[in-house]
Amino acid sequence: MTAGALPSGLVLSSAGVLSGTPTVTGSFTFTVTATDASGCSGTATYTLSVCVSGLTLSPGTLPAATVGTAYGQTLAAIGGAPPYAFVVT
Repeated sequence: MTAGALPSGLVLSSAGVLSGTPTVTGSFTFTVTATDASGCSGTATYTLSVCVSGLTLSPGTLPAATVGTAYGQTLAAIGGAPPYAFVVT
């Protein structure tokens, strides 16, 4: 790694294996440089997002809607780290 920082708990081996168990949440940007036996190198910048596991949405499926009839359904986030923000993507 040549710039930036990995989240605590992760390491990058000289063989290019990123491994471990992250202990913090957030977005981490870092640059990795690989160098071959001839001394030639290449770099790439990565962003790794670490989130709290177990964030799910409920309900799993939505009830059907009918044309011309008002529709309403509350969605709930369960787990993770509130507050939550909902967007259509």
